[in-house]
Amino acid sequence: MSDANRLTGSTEVFAQTAGQLPKLVKEEREAAINQVFDRLATERTNLLASLASKEGEVRDLLAETRATLGSGAEMADSVDAAIQSLDAYTRYVSRLRQTRRRHPRTVCRSTSETMATPPTRLAAWPGS
Repeated sequence: MSDANRLTGSTEVFAQTAGQLPKLVKEEREAAINQVFDRLATERTNLLASLASKEGEVRDLLAETRATLGSGAEMADSVDAAIQSLDAYTRYVSRLRQTRRRHPRTVCRSTSETMATPPTRLAAWPGS
């Protein structure tokens, strides 16, 4: 009979524990959620404090970045102007070469004349 009494007592304790289980799970779940939110709030506070302490450095870096980008834009404009100048020079030299190929022993009368003016013939091309 003592075995039956122990079995009955164990069953009652198990039933009481099972009855309290939903309440216990709810309390533990709420505690875990609160702990997560507390840690998130702490991390958010630390992050904002860290950003505030670095604000001066970030502003300085931003100013330097703007100056660097401005210098880069000026350099790009200079390179563009140089390329346009080189392109114009290349076209000029190319036209001179074409003119010399068509008229190998001729030269312009003066530097103010255009290439459309008929060139003057030389007795011999210099260096030939």
